[in-house]
Amino acid sequence: MNSVFHIGLLTMLGICAVMDCMYRRVWMPLTGIMLCYTVIAGLLTKGVLWQGLLFGMGVGVFFYVAAIVTGGQIGKADGILLGILVMAWPPWNGVLFIVYSFLYSFVAAVLLVAIWRKGRNTRMPMVPFMWLGYITVLCL
Repeated sequence: MNSVFHIGLLTMLGICAVMDCMYRRVWMPLTGIMLCYTVIAGLLTKGVLWQGLLFGMGVGVFFYVAAIVTGGQIGKADGILLGILVMAWPPWNGVLFIVYSFLYSFVAAVLLVAIWRKGRNTRMPMVPFMWLGYITVLCL
């Protein structure tokens, strides 16, 4: 994919990250725009492979169901965003994106508990860590 595509996706993800931090909500119409943007740009540049699309849909469904089963420990919008962002990469880069996103959120959770003495059930936004994971995979 070209850099314009990734800059556009990073911009939209950044808006979602700020909204997630400030309001603990993600504006769902923006995620719909991100989905259309990813699929259309990928088809125009032939950068989105059908394996990436299927893998992204599988990831999105898995985390959406996990959000329902866990009673909101993982946000539904987080699952949808993970699926959309995985679609933007070939499957193995999508796996790296997920790993880095959860690694960054794990480090932040450990710091919250160990240093700032927050409780185990302290809520923290996930989208900023997705943004960091996306940038990390983009730089690799």
